[in-house]
Amino acid sequence: MKSWFGEPALQTLHCYTIGHSDHSIDSFIHLLRKFKVDTLVDVRSAPFSQYQPQFNKEQLKNSIEFFTDSSQNGFTKASELEPTKKIMYQFMGDKLGGRWDDPDLVFLGNAVVDYNKIRGEPKFKNGLEELLAIISYGKIVALMCSEKDPFDCHRFLLVSHSLAQKNITIEHILSNGDSISNGELEKKLLKKYGSAPLEKLYELRNKDVGYTLNNGVIPNRKKTENRTLNV
Repeated sequence: MKSWFGEPALQTLHCYTIGHSDHSIDSFIHLLRKFKVDTLVDVRSAPFSQYQPQFNKEQLKNSIEFFTDSSQNGFTKASELEPTKKIMYQFMGDKLGGRWDDPDLVFLGNAVVDYNKIRGEPKFKNGLEELLAIISYGKIVALMCSEKDPFDCHRFLLVSHSLAQKNITIEHILSNGDSISNGELEKKLLKKYGSAPLEKLYELRNKDVGYTLNNGVIPNRKKTENRTLNV
């Protein structure tokens, strides 16, 4: 089967994630280039940042699609680059985001959105299949959200966990230029919450840092954390 992505890839399927945090556009693109990312998939439900407007949807899209080769001398226009060196932007936060407003999708007796319930939603399933198609056709994808630490973000707890169940290898790009595997983050779940089945560990972290039903407002402890990060 062909698509506009080209022929299906035969190699091991892999996906990165990244948080924009308080990066400058230059440093953010540098991270993407370091890991050879060619497709940035935005999984923020609300694709804008009050504190970092360079990551508002249209501004970010323009920055990476028109100036995607950062260097000490600034950016090179994407039109002057070889196609393999360009980075494309795709918004999928309407399907793969962490904010939902359906009261049936929260934990019982709790206003926090339940990611296990989200995984069963047709809209999320369709978004995941679209993402899998992009990855399967050989694109080097990074899922982007706002949180600096993937351990605090739905890109790990919801999207990456769902991809891992489809045998996709997940690697999380950190703000210092290093990366951490999805398995290492799962070890952090075990260390924080103690011995329990993996799905229970994900659920406990989901309850701690997930968005609430009320317009996607997140719990106070996470709002304070994000305000510190200016995201």
